[in-house]
Amino acid sequence: LFHKSVVDLGLNKIQSTNYEIRGVQATLLGFGTIVIQTYMGDMIIHEVHHPAKVIRQISTILREQGIVAEDLTPDEADVIKKIQQEE
Repeated sequence: LFHKSVVDLGLNKIQSTNYEIRGVQATLLGFGTIVIQTYMGDMIIHEVHHPAKVIRQISTILREQGIVAEDLTPDEADVIKKIQQEE
């Protein structure tokens, strides 16, 4: 009847994050699906309340830890680091 599944994911393993809200009911109630892309595959989390807010929080934590997306060019990464240092 009861089930709990836990995944421990290091922040440095995250490549990208996104979310999706489908349907009228999900839009009205503010629920959606979060996808966290890693080297090992996608971690999909369903029925997340306010997924955009959660994604922003994850992005903030990644920036605070100095973790930059892998697909950025070195120049883009430098610009992001400079902006973060100015904040």
